[in-house]
Amino acid sequence: MALYNFTIKIEYEDGWYSVQCAELPGAVSQGKTLDEAMANIKEAIEGYIEAFPQEFQKVRSKVQVKNKVLEQKTVIEISSA
Repeated sequence: MALYNFTIKIEYEDGWYSVQCAELPGAVSQGKTLDEAMANIKEAIEGYIEAFPQEFQKVRSKVQVKNKVLEQKTVIEISSA
């Protein structure tokens, strides 16, 4: 099994987390909690790869993890007092 490092865009609005995979247009999902949204986007990515294998091949080399070391980046918004 190969490891892939996708960029997930997360938005929160009206009590829902909306998630989108930047590398795979159309791989989108949502959830009431962030954990639920992330589980759902994983399923959406798997479905996208199965449905559109040629499109995935175009980005595969860019997202495949070669050395099993992952870097996680998180953006947070902090309102100033």
